[in-house]
Amino acid sequence: MDKSINYDAFKRAYNDFDPRELKGEDLKKFYVDELAKDSIGRIINTIDITERYRKILVIGHRGCGKTTILNKVAEELKNRYHVVFFSLTGVLGFYEVEPIDILLTTYLMVLESGKNRARFFAAALDAFGKMIEPLAQRLKIKEIGLDLFHVISARFTIESGSRQIIRNELGKQINKLQQNLSLACSDIAGQTKKEVLIIIDNIDKIAHQFAERIFIRESGLMTDPGVKIIYTLPLETFYQGAFNTVRERYSDEFIPPVPFKEIHPLCKEDLVPHLRTLVWRRIDKSLVTEDALETLIKLSGGLLRDLISYLQDACKVAILDKSPVIDPAVAKRVKARHVNEYYRLFDAPVYEEAVRSFLDAGKRIPNTLLTSLLNELFILEYRWCDDLWYDAHPCLK
Repeated sequence: MDKSINYDAFKRAYNDFDPRELKGEDLKKFYVDELAKDSIGRIINTIDITERYRKILVIGHRGCGKTTILNKVAEELKNRYHVVFFSLTGVLGFYEVEPIDILLTTYLMVLESGKNRARFFAAALDAFGKMIEPLAQRLKIKEIGLDLFHVISARFTIESGSRQIIRNELGKQINKLQQNLSLACSDIAGQTKKEVLIIIDNIDKIAHQFAERIFIRESGLMTDPGVKIIYTLPLETFYQGAFNTVRERYSDEFIPPVPFKEIHPLCKEDLVPHLRTLVWRRIDKSLVTEDALETLIKLSGGLLRDLISYLQDACKVAILDKSPVIDPAVAKRVKARHVNEYYRLFDAPVYEEAVRSFLDAGKRIPNTLLTSLLNELFILEYRWCDDLWYDAHPCLK
């Protein structure tokens, strides 16, 4: 088929606009510091100033950039801390997560992070083996040392039957597991002269009933280990009334969509230029008209993943239409597609009255309904300095 004059450029940009987390070279190439520096600064400040083993919760809408922010925090602190960063669901491969799963996985990942330090790893494996010995006998595992470590890791993540046995057995030794985790972190710190910082991403992806048990009903298991830890937390759990009963055990950092003056007059800084920079780092300026870009920025409501997705779609439309640039006509087609997605998802009889009364009249609505609206991105929560406000997603409007 005939190709547009800028086919190759749009193809490259299409892949650069893939709405993925930024890490490694992508973080250096595409990250725009001004869009998240305040959140990152507060997280790092909390890590640095606390003298006890603080647990930090990171919360935010889908697509607000939580993982990229945590990658940036890890990058900023890697020379001052021994950083252990992992995705819980990525390591485990399942979503029905119990508190014991997080503790054991964290312990295993801490041990893995120190495997190149022979003196630490030998002692750590010995402590691990002694704790696991009754479990190894029950599971008829004959391996020892490093082989035992690998077998337990594999069985826990892959075999659901073994997983339940491991949960039950280690549940009887929960204090020992916490002590071993704390001791392993202390030993690493003693050898590296760097305090350990653990960052556990994607816990916010698990179902609310599991998050409620982990962070509220059994929050002591999450806060007791003697190490600084960052967890991501589901919005629904954050807004549950019961969370206030344990809130003092954590520091929390909410990552809002990027606010800009056109969204709210109380914004003291115009962040739209930085959103443009986010786009220009992925596509040549000559390929997007100014008015088309402004349309897509406004349509995103400041949600970074939405803006990235809209530009990716615009590249595809430009290729299909053989358009030499992303112009208002291309932006209009992208806008129509995403507005239609909201139209399809929005159950007007259930939600419309609640959204209108909440936004127009400022009436209170049940937390369960509010969290549903936030999770579906029908309503966005914005924060700027000491101000907090809500608005409907521009596509919903």
